[in-house]
Amino acid sequence: METQDELAMLLDSLAVGRHVCAGYGPAANVPIADRVFALAEQAEQAEQAEQAHNDWPVEHGTGPISAPEVAAVLDRVNRWEAIEMMADMAAVDLVRSARLQDRDGAHRAAVRVAEILGEEADWVTNREGFWASGGQWSPVTRHGIDVVVAGANDEFFAVLLAFGDN
Repeated sequence: METQDELAMLLDSLAVGRHVCAGYGPAANVPIADRVFALAEQAEQAEQAEQAHNDWPVEHGTGPISAPEVAAVLDRVNRWEAIEMMADMAAVDLVRSARLQDRDGAHRAAVRVAEILGEEADWVTNREGFWASGGQWSPVTRHGIDVVVAGANDEFFAVLLAFGDN
């Protein structure tokens, strides 16, 4: 299996319906904040289409409206924190703490994503403080609650974005 195909399969396994979405592909010298913003916009368009189809009211909070604004709220994390964040985001709903999928399986997928990107990959999040200690976040979307973890090397990028109010 080619590396990009494996990365796609792994990130798709970490995505969970409307709760968690994933982006991945060739890095192509595009800043990771641009990738995060593009994924947030894609998720918002999908949500708007679903809301229109179901006649649900559209409610949005405040949050970044451009990639530079997203870049301003992203902080570096190490790969081990990124792995734990990806596994937790894929396994448990951010607000309701409901189980979304098996955490051990999500952890294995997150470890492999980190292995593909390698030890030299840059990892970022909008979460402040160490993941396991709770902490706060700065929004990267116009949803009420969101958490992102993203990594990139010279070849590939990976973004996992979880929403707590979908």
